[in-house]
Amino acid sequence: MSEYIKEIQDEVEADVVGLKTYFDDVKRVGVDIKNHEDRLNKKFYLEAQDVLSDAFDEINRAYLRVKAQTDIAEADSVMTIIGEAEKKPTDKVMSAMVQTEVKDLTLNEALLEGWMKSTKNHLQTCRSHLMSLVGREIENEEN
Repeated sequence: MSEYIKEIQDEVEADVVGLKTYFDDVKRVGVDIKNHEDRLNKKFYLEAQDVLSDAFDEINRAYLRVKAQTDIAEADSVMTIIGEAEKKPTDKVMSAMVQTEVKDLTLNEALLEGWMKSTKNHLQTCRSHLMSLVGREIENEEN
């Protein structure tokens, strides 16, 4: 692994560790939503939505940084491999060599993508409940 890719990996790992509070928030809110018995509690869903929106913003920013850094590391790896090779490896061999170099970055990218999906699912649950509650309020006003 080149020194440049190692530096990028260290930065990415620091970014992911820095998101622990947001990961904890997403887990906690997910459990709270699952266990929440009062499906008509608008305040609960609004507060949960706020926490999840904040977490999503931070996780998404980190994901985009990691994705960009992974792309840069892949390009750097290709250039290094080509520069060091006596002859250019086949595309399949090149791809395998590059993936070996950036596997930790790719893993962190996938991890963040999973957290984003989980956060989006929880947000959608909150919004569905809120829309249902708003619909009920409108019905009650009309009657």
